[in-house]
Amino acid sequence: MRIRLIDTYEQIRRLRERSQPLSPETYRSYAEGVSPALYEKCLRDSASYDFTSQILPVLEDALFRRFDRVAAAHQALEEIAAFVPARAGELFADDFEASAVFYLGLCNGAGWATELEGKPAVLLGAEKIAELGWHDRDSMADLVCHETAHLFHSSLRKGMPPPPDSLRALYEEGFAVRVSQRLYREGFYAQNRGGWLSFCTENREAIRREFRDRLRSGNDTACFFGDWNTVMGFSDLGYFLGCEWMRQLEKRYSLREIALFDAETIEREALGFLYQEK
Repeated sequence: MRIRLIDTYEQIRRLRERSQPLSPETYRSYAEGVSPALYEKCLRDSASYDFTSQILPVLEDALFRRFDRVAAAHQALEEIAAFVPARAGELFADDFEASAVFYLGLCNGAGWATELEGKPAVLLGAEKIAELGWHDRDSMADLVCHETAHLFHSSLRKGMPPPPDSLRALYEEGFAVRVSQRLYREGFYAQNRGGWLSFCTENREAIRREFRDRLRSGNDTACFFGDWNTVMGFSDLGYFLGCEWMRQLEKRYSLREIALFDAETIEREALGFLYQEK
């Protein structure tokens, strides 16, 4: 596994020096200078947002008021790029290559596992990283490792039927969290703020039962994922639960075997985990 860093920090810095206020035209010039495909991708993804009222404030905040966060994220990324590819190669010996692109987006997300010019890429949005305060080394490492795990998982499963809809997030996000921990730091969760991990650890069984009960009653379990949702007073509990499932699976399967579960195996193993007696 290889991760190629495409670093546009210097272009972002030059944009900051000569472009206040920022306009759609100056942004387009910057993005197309990186890749015409990048500009079109960002534009399509942000089509439902108004540039002036919703996007521009975030861009200008990152460029002109919180550029120290952008610089810190860039510094952290340089450190991460020095060791993550080697660890990834040890964990997965596959001939897989992805790009990690540090760029200024149109509020397209801090981390985005996607394709650029037909090849796997992790897009690291400097403006969202600055907005969310994810510029420290730990957060940047988790972004790179987590999104790379999604890309690798997708490449392994190419052509396979998708997981069952009701269990897809638990399976895919749990796998990505666990791989990220194996690549970067055992037991690390980017969500661990405000007592999050302590709550999850102390309420492990209650979280499992809550997910199981919602699944059994046909209620949506999407509320366990995404920082805009809360369950039991906390966001993103599904990432913890999914990783706990992966930890149990690792006692019987390799990560590659887990990554290649068919839909029937995903359902059987998930229900076995959710309904197990403690």
